[in-house]
Amino acid sequence: MKTIILPLCLFVAAGAFAQKNKVDEKNEKIGGGNNNALVVYIYENTPDNILKEWKSLMRDNDAKVTTKDGEQFSDNAVIKRVNGNNTMDVYARAETGKDGEVKLIVAFNLGGAFLNSKEHSQQYKEAEKMLQEFANKLTKEAIEAQLKAAEKLLGNMTDDQEDLVKKNKNLKEDIEEYKEKIKKAEGEVVTNEEMQKKKLAEIEVQKKVVEDIKKKKAAVD
Repeated sequence: MKTIILPLCLFVAAGAFAQKNKVDEKNEKIGGGNNNALVVYIYENTPDNILKEWKSLMRDNDAKVTTKDGEQFSDNAVIKRVNGNNTMDVYARAETGKDGEVKLIVAFNLGGAFLNSKEHSQQYKEAEKMLQEFANKLTKEAIEAQLKAAEKLLGNMTDDQEDLVKKNKNLKEDIEEYKEKIKKAEGEVVTNEEMQKKKLAEIEVQKKVVEDIKKKKAAVD
């Protein structure tokens, strides 16, 4: 029976997701200086995987993506929901938090100004929605993968339990069979001992026959 140990992160309380990956606006060191950025926390994931998925998203928006010193740069991205057909440069960085969550920092350079809620209200709202959708998607996918693994483990445990029940049933049947064999053998032992006594008596009689014949032969000699 094989025992599988799942990571502790599988048992993170549901309260950790209560804010549904809320996006905050902060000043962060990104894009070559301290610039306005959108920050979101993603759970049950890794910085590498998150940046990989972000890179894929940016490429879907026609950006050329490069990475240097842990910071991802998406050149000339065309994110229509945020900035129409106009291009923009997008910077992204992911950091692991103290409780295992990942802080994703994204800054949008619209060309001379970084996206912010005061100067670009509508554009900011769309960028905020996009980032929240992205974070929710990755968190959900990670949890679904954990659920699949947990369900598989549960299935394996259930199979193990059924095997144990079956083995226990077989052992009990074996015990009953052994009891019957022992009872039968005990009866055969009694019969055997009686047969031995009878056979010993027959042997004694036959010995006397042999001795009588020997005497008869000696008398002829």
